Amino acid sequence: PARVVRAPVFDARRKAVFCDHLALAGNVRLACRAAGVSPPTAYKARREDGGFAIAWDAALLLAREHAEQVLAERALDGVEEEVFYHGEPVAMRRRYDSRLLLAHLARLDRMAERGGDACDVAQDFDAALERLGRGEEVLPDEEHDAIESLDAWAARDEDLPPLEIALRWLEAQGITFGDEDEDDWEG
Repeated sequence: PARVVRAPVFDARRKAVFCDHLALAGNVRLACRAAGVSPPTAYKARREDGGFAIAWDAALLLAREHAEQVLAERALDGVEEEVFYHGEPVAMRRRYDSRLLLAHLARLDRMAERGGDACDVAQDFDAALERLGRGEEVLPDEEHDAIESLDAWAARDEDLPPLEIALRWLEAQGITFGDEDEDDWEG
């Protein structure tokens, strides 16, 4: 009998869908539903895939704006809930309590202050989602980014010689060659 190999349930495309939805509202259950996976499957993938864990944290950072909106709404409008008497709903009341959401925002603030990979990914989250969906590393290849930056620099100053463009680009990156005098270069 031939052995059937099943495709992974939580593949790269689904991870990207999950992170995209997580970035909208910060709700893991809703993001799981959108990606078609269970929360235990998502948490297991987070533990096993470092790049996915970084994208997850970046999505939570981006969801902070939604949390702020919910906090503001709850602070201003309160939360409506039913009042029961003898097991029957008899009225509605508005309750104002946002301590849990404030604690969550404080956690996200600490994450943002620490910086790191999740903050870097959050800076260009759409590109990170594309990489994640293709099964690539979530963090961009720094060497590739540097070359693109040099190319962009060269496009701005096409009239300068290539060596001058490269030296100016290196200087802009903070890379210097010291302050030796050109006369010292003679051999």
